[in-house]
Amino acid sequence: MTMNLITGIAAMSIGGIYTLMAFMLPRSSFGDPSRHLVFPIIIGIGMLLLGLAQTILEFGKITAHKGGDKVAIPKTLSQYGKEILLTVIASIGYALIFEHAGYVISTILYLGCILFLINGKKGAVANVIVAVAFSVSVYALFAYALGIQLPSMPFLDI
Repeated sequence: MTMNLITGIAAMSIGGIYTLMAFMLPRSSFGDPSRHLVFPIIIGIGMLLLGLAQTILEFGKITAHKGGDKVAIPKTLSQYGKEILLTVIASIGYALIFEHAGYVISTILYLGCILFLINGKKGAVANVIVAVAFSVSVYALFAYALGIQLPSMPFLDI
């Protein structure tokens, strides 16, 4: 099994589950009851179709070569694999602390992790400045300019 085939199957699986979950979203109580479902369903079906196309193309390559050059799946993670794994872990952590720590703190931590992952220690000061400035400015934009409340910090109540 090649990495492209695994990717296609994974994309089909995720797209299928995402589409099913989109259909399970609650209906709107005002306006068109299913209008807000259209975009998530399009995303899910698109991912499902792209995964199917990837799988079909890869099956075509495999049957054309019949036991020829098979790509071995690496047993260890490459540098990119480690970065992807750390990004997924940081994203899950962000989702878990978002409601409890508030938008500003959780976004500073998440963005700081991602920026340190990309830039390393050499840009530490810039990473911190960007993470704090972005989080505070987006919070201010939503809270004061748009009137949309994001989860507040529990100890400062802002």
